Amino acid sequence: MFVNAFASTSSSLVSNLIGSGKPDQVMGLCGRMIRLCYFFVLPLGILIALFPDLVLRIYTDNPDLIQSSIPSLWVMLSSYILAVPAFVYFLSVSGTGNTQSALMIDMASIFVYVFYTLLVGIWLREDVAVCWTTEHVYNIMLLTSFFYL
Repeated sequence: MFVNAFASTSSSLVSNLIGSGKPDQVMGLCGRMIRLCYFFVLPLGILIALFPDLVLRIYTDNPDLIQSSIPSLWVMLSSYILAVPAFVYFLSVSGTGNTQSALMIDMASIFVYVFYTLLVGIWLREDVAVCWTTEHVYNIMLLTSFFYL
């Protein structure tokens, strides 16, 4: 929720900067938005990582299921390290008004994401926690938005 909120706000602010004739300030804005988002996401993520049982108990009371879900939870939490800049940069590309570039970045990201998911989940039949690394791959692909900006 925090990541999407900051990324959406970044998109609007980038659009405002470009409309004001200040495109040179876009990268500085993105950096500030990333830092602000981390300010909220990292402490929450650390708390969840330290006390995963409490969070997972929301979904189940089964102690075996809780214990087997902890590695997946940690992988999902670690993906936020990449998700924060990836989504801020990606939605900032949309904020520039170049929706065609944003579409190309997203389509390439989704293509690699689906291929990686098939490779890891279907062909290699990896553990669920390893399958969740698809989020890392998707976020890395979205980070290519940085080069557009």
